[in-house]
Amino acid sequence: YIDVTIRCPHAGRYLATSTTPGHAARQGVAQKEARYGPQVITIAIETHGRIAQQSVGNLEYLAARAGDQLRDRWATPRLVPDWKECIARATIFATADRDLLCLGGATSSELCQLDLDPAAGYMYSARGAQ
Repeated sequence: YIDVTIRCPHAGRYLATSTTPGHAARQGVAQKEARYGPQVITIAIETHGRIAQQSVGNLEYLAARAGDQLRDRWATPRLVPDWKECIARATIFATADRDLLCLGGATSSELCQLDLDPAAGYMYSARGAQ
Protein backbone atom coordinates (compact mmCIF):
# COMPACT_ATOMS: atom_id res chain seq x y z
CA TYR A 1 0.00 0.00 0.00
CA ILE A 2 1.03 3.60 -0.56
CA ASP A 3 0.05 6.29 1.93
CA VAL A 4 0.47 9.96 1.00
CA THR A 5 0.40 12.62 3.69
CA ILE A 6 0.76 16.39 3.35
CA ARG A 7 2.00 18.23 6.44
CA CYS A 8 2.02 21.97 7.12
CA PRO A 9 5.35 23.07 8.60
CA HIS A 10 3.59 26.03 10.26
CA ALA A 11 1.42 23.78 12.44
CA GLY A 12 2.00 24.23 16.15
CA ARG A 13 2.89 20.58 16.68
CA TYR A 14 6.05 20.88 14.58
CA LEU A 15 8.13 23.11 16.83
CA ALA A 16 11.47 22.21 15.23
CA THR A 17 10.51 23.35 11.71
CA SER A 18 11.98 26.80 12.24
CA THR A 19 15.44 25.29 12.70
CA THR A 20 15.16 21.96 10.85
CA PRO A 21 14.12 22.00 7.18
CA GLY A 22 11.82 19.09 6.34
CA HIS A 23 10.92 18.36 9.97
CA ALA A 24 7.15 18.23 9.36
CA ALA A 25 7.53 15.82 6.44
CA ARG A 26 9.93 13.65 8.46
CA GLN A 27 7.42 13.55 11.31
CA GLY A 28 4.75 12.49 8.82
CA VAL A 29 6.86 9.53 7.73
CA ALA A 30 7.62 8.59 11.35
CA GLN A 31 3.95 8.73 12.36
CA LYS A 32 2.82 6.62 9.39
CA GLU A 33 5.57 4.05 9.99
CA ALA A 34 4.66 3.87 13.68
CA ARG A 35 1.01 3.32 12.82
CA TYR A 36 1.27 0.93 9.84
CA GLY A 37 4.79 -0.48 9.98
CA PRO A 38 6.65 -1.66 6.89
CA GLN A 39 3.50 -2.76 5.05
CA VAL A 40 2.88 0.83 3.86
CA ILE A 41 5.09 2.94 1.60
CA THR A 42 4.82 6.50 2.87
CA ILE A 43 5.16 9.62 0.73
CA ALA A 44 5.26 12.67 3.01
CA ILE A 45 5.24 16.19 1.61
CA GLU A 46 5.19 19.62 3.23
CA THR A 47 2.65 22.14 1.95
CA HIS A 48 5.33 24.13 0.14
CA GLY A 49 6.54 21.09 -1.83
CA ARG A 50 9.42 19.73 0.27
CA ILE A 51 9.44 15.93 0.13
CA ALA A 52 10.80 13.94 3.08
CA GLN A 53 14.13 12.26 2.36
CA GLN A 54 12.67 8.88 3.37
CA SER A 55 9.90 9.47 0.83
CA VAL A 56 12.46 10.08 -1.91
CA GLY A 57 13.88 6.67 -1.03
CA ASN A 58 10.37 5.22 -1.29
CA LEU A 59 9.92 6.83 -4.72
CA GLU A 60 13.23 5.29 -5.78
CA TYR A 61 12.01 1.90 -4.57
CA LEU A 62 8.77 2.26 -6.56
CA ALA A 63 10.66 3.35 -9.67
CA ALA A 64 13.05 0.40 -9.31
CA ARG A 65 10.10 -2.01 -9.04
CA ALA A 66 8.54 -0.40 -12.13
CA GLY A 67 11.88 -0.76 -13.92
CA ASP A 68 12.01 -4.45 -12.99
CA GLN A 69 8.57 -4.98 -14.49
CA LEU A 70 9.45 -3.05 -17.64
CA ARG A 71 12.99 -4.46 -17.81
CA ASP A 72 14.25 -0.88 -17.85
CA ARG A 73 17.38 -0.42 -15.76
CA TRP A 74 17.23 3.36 -16.25
CA ALA A 75 13.72 3.70 -14.82
CA THR A 76 14.83 5.04 -11.42
CA PRO A 77 17.04 7.93 -12.62
CA ARG A 78 14.50 8.75 -15.31
CA LEU A 79 11.28 8.56 -13.28
CA VAL A 80 12.16 9.85 -9.79
CA PRO A 81 13.08 13.45 -10.75
CA ASP A 82 9.86 13.78 -12.78
CA TRP A 83 7.77 12.30 -9.98
CA LYS A 84 9.34 14.64 -7.40
CA GLU A 85 8.70 17.65 -9.62
CA CYS A 86 5.09 16.68 -10.32
CA ILE A 87 4.36 15.94 -6.64
CA ALA A 88 5.88 19.23 -5.51
CA ARG A 89 4.05 21.21 -8.22
CA ALA A 90 0.69 19.60 -7.47
CA THR A 91 1.12 20.23 -3.75
CA ILE A 92 2.12 23.86 -4.23
CA PHE A 93 -0.77 24.52 -6.62
CA ALA A 94 -3.27 22.84 -4.29
CA THR A 95 -2.00 24.94 -1.38
CA ALA A 96 -2.26 28.11 -3.49
CA ASP A 97 -5.81 27.15 -4.56
CA ARG A 98 -6.82 26.68 -0.94
CA ASP A 99 -5.31 30.03 0.03
CA LEU A 100 -7.08 31.79 -2.86
CA LEU A 101 -10.41 30.23 -1.93
CA CYS A 102 -9.97 31.39 1.66
CA LEU A 103 -9.42 34.90 0.37
CA GLY A 104 -12.52 34.72 -1.82
CA GLY A 105 -10.69 34.58 -5.15
CA ALA A 106 -10.78 32.27 -8.13
CA THR A 107 -8.46 29.28 -7.97
CA SER A 108 -5.73 28.57 -10.48
CA SER A 109 -7.38 25.24 -11.30
CA GLU A 110 -10.46 27.15 -12.46
CA LEU A 111 -8.37 29.38 -14.70
CA CYS A 112 -5.70 27.00 -15.97
CA GLN A 113 -5.42 23.47 -17.19
CA LEU A 114 -2.50 21.07 -17.23
CA ASP A 115 -1.42 19.93 -20.69
CA LEU A 116 -0.34 16.32 -20.17
CA ASP A 117 0.81 15.74 -23.72
CA PRO A 118 4.23 14.05 -23.25
CA ALA A 119 5.47 15.48 -26.54
CA ALA A 120 4.71 19.01 -25.38
CA GLY A 121 6.01 18.45 -21.85
CA TYR A 122 4.11 19.49 -18.75
CA MET A 123 2.77 22.97 -19.36
CA TYR A 124 0.05 25.13 -17.89
CA SER A 125 -2.12 27.07 -20.29
CA ALA A 126 -5.00 29.47 -19.88
CA ARG A 127 -8.39 28.10 -20.79
CA GLY A 128 -9.91 29.53 -23.90
CA ALA A 129 -6.56 30.84 -25.11
CA GLN A 130 -5.81 30.35 -28.77
